[in-house]
This record gives sequence, structure tokens and C-alpha cells, in this order.
Amino acid sequence: MYFIEIIDNQLGEINNFNIFIGITLLLIITSVGVVYFIGKKMGSDERSESILTKMGSIGFIVYILLNSLIINTNVLHYKQFLTMNLSLSLIVATAYLIIRYRKDLK
Repeated sequence: MYFIEIIDNQLGEINNFNIFIGITLLLIITSVGVVYFIGKKMGSDERSESILTKMGSIGFIVYILLNSLIINTNVLHYKQFLTMNLSLSLIVATAYLIIRYRKDLK
């Protein structure tokens, strides 16, 4: 895809590379923190276990789709794009968890 090539070219500069890695790691840490916080608030019964399992499967499906559709193997910064896909899939999974948590509160 065209925008992946643009990002790959921009990652050649060290400042852009560090900013990209910092943002993706910040997104990963934030998503994991939110999942941990909401998971602790939900408790550990059958309902919350099924919600967390569904959240994990949604995150995994999104990760596989992003890896298969967006990234081709001839980019230079392949590992950084894998990290970006991981952060995006964690954001989607966290959004699902937040929506389900708010729905269960009402």
C-alpha cells in the first residue's frame, strides 16, 4: 500500500523512527493498563471471563488481518510495522472491552 511506503521512507530518519516507536509503545502500554484496570473492576466470574476471551479473540483477528492486508515483506522497517499493528489491535480490543463494560453497567 502507498501509505506504508511513505511511512517506511520517513522512518529512515532517526527522529521520526524514535517518535514512531515511542507512540506505538505508549499506545501499547496505555491499552494494557486500561485492560488491567477494567479487568480488575469486572472481577473474575463466568461473564467477565467470556468478555475477556472475546476481547482477546477480536484483538487476535484484527492483528492477523492487519498483518495480512497492510504489510508486505519488502519494507525496510518490518518489525516496526508489526509493533504498530500490535498497538492498533490492542486499541480495538480495548475499545471492545470498554463498550462491553459500559453496556453491562447500565
